[in-house]
Amino acid sequence: MSGDFQLPAKGDVLVELYNQFNEDQQEMTYETVTILHNGWIRCVRRPEDMETEAAAEGDAEVDYYPPSTVGGVYTIEDENVVPLSQ
Repeated sequence: MSGDFQLPAKGDVLVELYNQFNEDQQEMTYETVTILHNGWIRCVRRPEDMETEAAAEGDAEVDYYPPSTVGGVYTIEDENVVPLSQ
């Protein structure tokens, strides 16, 4: 879709998520992350992290997060976390 931006990464992408209700923080690792034109992020899981029948059939599992729950998005290259702004 026009206006979407897929993160350039040589490795995986780390996404920091915040739960607004209990202030918990969680880190998830994805194969690819796309920032959508409406601010949401679309995250495709790595094949080894997929758990459903769709994964067994070769389809990707995808998670969507609103901007209010995303604390940060980082690329992971050579085991170093690199902030997206660099």
